Amino acid sequence: MAEGVTSPAGLGEEGNVNDSSSEGEQDCEFEDAVDRVNNLTQMDLATAIAEAIEGLDLFLNCRFAQAKSLMQPWKDHSPYHALGYGTILFMQAMMTFEKEDIKQAVVNLKSAISVCNRYRRRESWLESLSRSQKKSQVNQLTEVEIHSELCYAECLLQRACLTFVEDESLINFVKGALKIKNCHSCYKQCLYILENRTWEDPTLKVHFESGVRLGVGAFNVMISLLPGKILKLLEFVGFSGNKAFGLSQLQLGADLESLRAPLCSLYLIGYHTVVLYILGLGDGDLELADRILQPCLRKYPQGALFLFFAGRMAEVRGNIPEAIVKFEESIVAQSECRQFLFGALFLFFAGRMAEVRGNVPEAIGALFLFFAGRMAEVRGNVPEAIVKFEESIVAQLEWLQGALFLFFAGRMAEVCGNVPEAIVKFEESIGALFLFFAGRMAEVRGNVPEAILKFEESIVAQSEWRQFHHLCYWELMWCHAFLGDWLMAASYAERLFKDSKWSKACYMYQRAAFLVMCEDQTEDSRRNLLSLFRQVPVLKQRIAGKSLPIEKFAVDKSARYEEHQSLVLPGYELIYVWNGFTILGRRRELVEPVLSRVEATLQDLDREKGCTPLYHDDWCLATVLKGVCLKHLDHPTEAEGCFQEVVKCAAQIQNDQYLPAYACAELGFLYLQQSRLQEAKHHLEKVLTQYRGYRLESRLHFRVQAALSAVTVAMARADTPATAPREADVRGT
Repeated sequence: MAEGVTSPAGLGEEGNVNDSSSEGEQDCEFEDAVDRVNNLTQMDLATAIAEAIEGLDLFLNCRFAQAKSLMQPWKDHSPYHALGYGTILFMQAMMTFEKEDIKQAVVNLKSAISVCNRYRRRESWLESLSRSQKKSQVNQLTEVEIHSELCYAECLLQRACLTFVEDESLINFVKGALKIKNCHSCYKQCLYILENRTWEDPTLKVHFESGVRLGVGAFNVMISLLPGKILKLLEFVGFSGNKAFGLSQLQLGADLESLRAPLCSLYLIGYHTVVLYILGLGDGDLELADRILQPCLRKYPQGALFLFFAGRMAEVRGNIPEAIVKFEESIVAQSECRQFLFGALFLFFAGRMAEVRGNVPEAIGALFLFFAGRMAEVRGNVPEAIVKFEESIVAQLEWLQGALFLFFAGRMAEVCGNVPEAIVKFEESIGALFLFFAGRMAEVRGNVPEAILKFEESIVAQSEWRQFHHLCYWELMWCHAFLGDWLMAASYAERLFKDSKWSKACYMYQRAAFLVMCEDQTEDSRRNLLSLFRQVPVLKQRIAGKSLPIEKFAVDKSARYEEHQSLVLPGYELIYVWNGFTILGRRRELVEPVLSRVEATLQDLDREKGCTPLYHDDWCLATVLKGVCLKHLDHPTEAEGCFQEVVKCAAQIQNDQYLPAYACAELGFLYLQQSRLQEAKHHLEKVLTQYRGYRLESRLHFRVQAALSAVTVAMARADTPATAPREADVRGT
């Protein structure tokens, strides 16, 4: 029988941690579940894991309050409940960046770490043993001890992440780095336990294994993405990053029927549909991501995160209209909208959406239930109001839950170039994270008008964590930019500026840049643009004494507009620096209008050559954009010529020093695509050695590092000697 975790009633002095299970009001529909927990005299490990699985399922279906209610009674006594409760607050803090949310998350994660420490073996005990002793000692550990070690590592990693955001001082950054180092060591120990222990309970082993695969895999993949110099430094201090090993670990974890399998799936889907399009070459394995996503969508049909990735999938496939529709669905899908404070407005628009779609009976039924709930709410009968609002939701749109999975579905569609489908998934997902990726998948597939209509009808829906909406707003902003709908792109940038705290300067610059792209500017619009650009430097923030690179870029461009009253193609430039052409390039019909406008701009520049103060900067930017368009339209020779011309003009550029470096990198990417490996290697290494101190340098280094790794693999396959950054997996010392 599995070992138990002491109950609240019988904990004694050691567990005298404040139990806040009685604090706050519990959702009425979960009172039975809470009573069931409180009536227990002992929580065994298997039961704790089962409830953690139930809590994760609730969370992934956007039922956040219910998940918290399930975890709260035992959060001060069970490592898995402490981890689950702390993780929910951690997610909330990372989405809101509100000081109070961060404070609450820190307090609860500290408590969770204390709970895990109560049950785990003495810290670093494995490191003090010889290799021969370790194997015998591993079997002396109890099941509770080894699972507590794993929960401790997960809590510590989340606590480290909060360290970076709760205080922007350099000292706090050092503290966070030390916590991550400690966490990394814990995962190495857990991997050793997994491989050397004689397991008695296969079920408990599977749940432990999935956590180890998740942690070890995520660390390896994350570190492998870093530029070579940083990678070598981290390896020197004990970290390691083998991408292939990390991905294999995550795949093993995703294939298990276990607690953390959905998290492994999310990481893999996000890596192939988002990470590689921002920090890599846009070469994610979309077929693999889709195979992983589909079972998740079946298990969590209304899960916002997976639905978001469905939209993302459509987006990267070039199906922008469908992507927009999916992102809309993601917005509406947030089940926490049932809270009566937002229920009236939400359900009204839910009924209105059914009416617009032609489903009049459904609309009437939902609206009558809505008004019944609204009347009960006005009369002060809150319980009845909640029941009516819930009935209205059930009667109308069951898929209004689980925004996270729709997000991932959309993200996958976006990555595959299916922008219309991505839009569909994103509109399904703006309530949470899986629906967002469903929209991201659809974004790359194609039905723009219907998607935009749905989004405008549904985006008014609220959720407990409105910050999930921001993911969809971000993707919808790019969807409309891809389509050349600059006013809509600017409107989403404005919405992000008002609602999101990530980077006000970035959002303001994006809004202004998209508005510059609008034709037929008037005197009033130009005055408004000048006002917007002037706000950007004031909004710049500093973290640990450093500014965000993208904000420095935005400030430079804003100062340039203020001085010269003009910018050349700033909307396309933003798409380029955010690596959006890897998505645009999947659909000729998206690239061709860009090329036409770029070529027209080059003609205008040539006519005004003597009158333009920064002619070479503007000409080089337009030429890089032309080269990228030609590359995606299968004109590699012409594209090569464009990039070479920009490299030659490096000495004549006054401000945009990043352009020659990026052009040189584009040559490397182009040669890699053509299997001209030695030339690719030469130009990619040239980027790292001959160009210094330009804007967005680190962003380019991530992509160059990914390309060099691909060159190394290709050379190895061709039996050609190559020098590349050493990769070592987490097993290394």
